[in-house]
Amino acid sequence: MSIQTSPTKTTWTRVFQHPQARIKPLDADTLHEARTCLVYENGQSVAQLKRCGQRCWGVYPTGMTIPAAFGASSLEAVTTWMSSRDGAAA
Repeated sequence: MSIQTSPTKTTWTRVFQHPQARIKPLDADTLHEARTCLVYENGQSVAQLKRCGQRCWGVYPTGMTIPAAFGASSLEAVTTWMSSRDGAAA
């Protein structure tokens, strides 16, 4: 008897206030377990999320080494960053 398993599926998380954005964990199966994630907007990678403590996340926009925003969760950090970025562009 053989058991076939399907390949691992990547879990994407939608940023509710910004429906064009998705978060993809890089080093774990779920966002909750991850320490590093990529933020995609309209299919392109725009930032990296890094856990910087047990309950803190930093958003590093592409090409930057200094975080642009922080949050208590990955979703909060991305929402804060995107809202401030979108507000500055308006």
